[in-house]
Amino acid sequence: MKPEQNGQPADRVAGGQARVVLVRHLAAVTVLLPLLALTLCYALSLYMHFDLANRTHCLVFNFFPSISSAAGKFSPQKFIWRALLALHLAPRVLLGYLTHAHLARVLRQSPRCRRLTATCLLLYALEQAGLSGVSFVGSLEHYTLHKVSFIVFVAASEAYMVLVTALLSRCRAAPPPPHEQTSLRWKQRLLTLNVFSLVVAMYLFVRHNTYCEPGVYSLFAIFETCMVLSNMAFHFTSYWDFHDLQLCIARVAQD
Repeated sequence: MKPEQNGQPADRVAGGQARVVLVRHLAAVTVLLPLLALTLCYALSLYMHFDLANRTHCLVFNFFPSISSAAGKFSPQKFIWRALLALHLAPRVLLGYLTHAHLARVLRQSPRCRRLTATCLLLYALEQAGLSGVSFVGSLEHYTLHKVSFIVFVAASEAYMVLVTALLSRCRAAPPPPHEQTSLRWKQRLLTLNVFSLVVAMYLFVRHNTYCEPGVYSLFAIFETCMVLSNMAFHFTSYWDFHDLQLCIARVAQD
């Protein structure tokens, strides 16, 4: 894809130099950064703060902390989490715009499809806003804002995944090429895993608060983590959607 400026192709760059980035690699980076942050936070919390990270109001034994506890309560975990999440936000926003353009290109050009495509973009923006709020405002700093941000993130991400999967399954203007078929199959699998993990996590959270049984909160934390990881993997499927897309960064030569 070669963008143009004032009718001139972007290959005419100052000094004949241009930097080309494969968008599929950008998609991989936006997933690897939060995945690395989450892995480091869990490893450090379990090694350095095992008892405190697993402590709940019930004061019963648990063996695996929630994401809020592992990434938001202790140092240096909360600084690692916030730094890597901040680094991934700009490319994540760019990928949201590119995904919107991809949907607009491959779906049927009907008013209904255009409205649903715009809804996907809105849900994507809400998901990123919720993720930012839950990442940069800890539960100990402002519990209400942290809780609301988490609810916005979960609700928007679930709705986004359902809508994108439904649109690509039922509203395409033409059959998808093989790499996009692979992307859709993984979207469907990851959506199923995500919804299952969310339902089980909600059940375990209610059970923990009702009965205060040992280990139940840790089981909730495991399924919460599965929910978040499947969400990351769902966004990673854009690796196949943007398989042949290039982003060209260049300075246009002046005549």
